[in-house]
Amino acid sequence: FFALTGSHFNGNDFLPQVLSDETILGVGTIENQGWKNYIQVPDTLSLLASLCRKYLQLFDIYKIALTGSTGKSSTKEMLAQVFNSSAPTLKTQANENNMIGLCKTIPRIKPEHRYGVFELGTNAFGEIAALADVCNPDAGIIINIGPSHLEKLLDEDGVFREKTALFNRPLEIRLFDGDDPRFALYKDKGKSVGFSDTSDFHITDLECDEASCHFKINGEPFTIPYSAPFLAKNASFAIAMGMLKDIPLPQIKTAIANPVQLDLRLQVEKTDSYILIVDCYNANPISMQSAIEYWHKLEPEREHIAILGDMLELGTQAPMYHNMIGTILTEKGVDRLITVGNLSRYYHSSDNSKQIEHFDSVDELIKSDILKTLTPGAVILIKGSHSVHLEKVLPILHKGS
Repeated sequence: FFALTGSHFNGNDFLPQVLSDETILGVGTIENQGWKNYIQVPDTLSLLASLCRKYLQLFDIYKIALTGSTGKSSTKEMLAQVFNSSAPTLKTQANENNMIGLCKTIPRIKPEHRYGVFELGTNAFGEIAALADVCNPDAGIIINIGPSHLEKLLDEDGVFREKTALFNRPLEIRLFDGDDPRFALYKDKGKSVGFSDTSDFHITDLECDEASCHFKINGEPFTIPYSAPFLAKNASFAIAMGMLKDIPLPQIKTAIANPVQLDLRLQVEKTDSYILIVDCYNANPISMQSAIEYWHKLEPEREHIAILGDMLELGTQAPMYHNMIGTILTEKGVDRLITVGNLSRYYHSSDNSKQIEHFDSVDELIKSDILKTLTPGAVILIKGSHSVHLEKVLPILHKGS
């Protein structure tokens, strides 16, 4: 039993109860209270990470680590699907992409696994390097760089510096965003994926309908079962990595054509009353803009309603980025705008909506009964940072108007 500690929990509190069973060995940071089955250490998580690093070395497994500012989880799921079509593949569950999550993933490895796909997240300098030291990847992917976690990473240059720590280690393969000129310094050290003509894996002929997107990579056609255009680029990273590791092309095409589970991430739900676009697991300016563009184009003849929450961890630049999203809403046009949180007030503009309502919390929104007044048949975008808890509105919207 590893007694981990965090801002909302302290595993040491459970040691007396746990260690009453002498078949359990406890590891924690508090003084030994006479337990025979207890080891005191300075830092429980550091020890656990060291053990996981050693444990992973016991297995013959090709390790792929990916990071980015947005789209990590969807890309991770598609990567795992492509590689699982070739051999059993271990992957990060949900978005458990911090050190605790990585230390939960590695012990799930089995002797039959031949590939591992590890999602690496960060909100402070040094975290990507630390995570990469534990999983020691053979290949690294950086899908994009954008304004996320700026509270500690300060600006996009800081984000770039932190994310590219993944590339500053010996790797067989480096895959990066070919549409971002900042990655030019890795041109001779890796391969690029993008719409730019200079990309090694060049995406062209992208067309999307209500159920799927079709596109080509270096002239080869692919289809994915999602109607959001930006998911084509995420899929292209999975395709490119599969091609670089010599997975047969027909196998890659079949794998990428099957849907993956993306809970609360750009899920389109058609209910009896509304078309819901549910994307409230996370939010930053890039993902917010992509979601708005997709929502705006979906069934444009219908009324379009946006229920938007704060984009958190943007530091001192938060008002500016929320204002930027407000400008985008003005340009696209929104019939009704409902905002939730402290920062979401900055989405408001005098001319970006025919109807604007603001609530300090999602509970306040629910109590107001506003959700029962939404126009039947409307296309409703629900997006914000996870801690705003916009998912709480879903049961009401599922009941209908």
